[in-house]
Amino acid sequence: MTSDPSPLDKAPIREAILDVWVEGVAASFDQLRAFGGRLGERFGPPEPRKAFQGAFHFNEGSAESSTTVVDLGFLFRSDDGLDVIQARVDGFTVNRLRPYASWTELRAHAKTHWPIFVDAARPESVKKVGLRYINQFELPVRHPLDGDQLAEYFLWRTTWPTSFGTPVGFFGRTMFQPDEHTRSTLTLLSNDPVEGRVPFLLDIEVQRAGSWEIDDAGIWSVLDNLRDLKNSLFFGSITPRLKERFE
Repeated sequence: MTSDPSPLDKAPIREAILDVWVEGVAASFDQLRAFGGRLGERFGPPEPRKAFQGAFHFNEGSAESSTTVVDLGFLFRSDDGLDVIQARVDGFTVNRLRPYASWTELRAHAKTHWPIFVDAARPESVKKVGLRYINQFELPVRHPLDGDQLAEYFLWRTTWPTSFGTPVGFFGRTMFQPDEHTRSTLTLLSNDPVEGRVPFLLDIEVQRAGSWEIDDAGIWSVLDNLRDLKNSLFFGSITPRLKERFE
């Protein structure tokens, strides 16, 4: 496991998410619900996790849409609301909200509860692992935005024709594939100004697909490597001026 290339004293992480996707869960929803009882008194009652799936049906001369609600599992919140653990039919997720302590702590937290999930859900294998870090910045840029202002803080191409009008916000997303099994997604967006500052979110998601046995310790090494990739994407997306604000 490597350390941060340049640790930040005031890391702008709003939420950190560690995901393990699985296949072949044998547990019932009642058994997934009971998983929460094994997390200790620090975690509250189960909250249902659902997904909405939409579909369009085309018939001669008409089109219809339908929405289906799919039960995925449950999430469990800590008593302070800062930690969330999800037990679903498709996987296991650990969320950490601000303040974020360290990768070591997040990893250890997930690794502690992973065997409990495995025992409760009885999955057959792991098919994908991933990390997602949502970073929030409040920057003293002028509004409306322009490309020159963004370039002071972010290493993104942000030019557009003046004939489009005055930009009032920014949203950009780029996906990369470092190798056959790894994919990363970077999203940068701005929100409405607050007291003379413009909030920005830099959302970095990295995933690696594969096939691992449930008890394969190698998944944690893969997550370590994804964390290093996430760091390189983060520091490669911001300028020295922005980095200085959090040192």
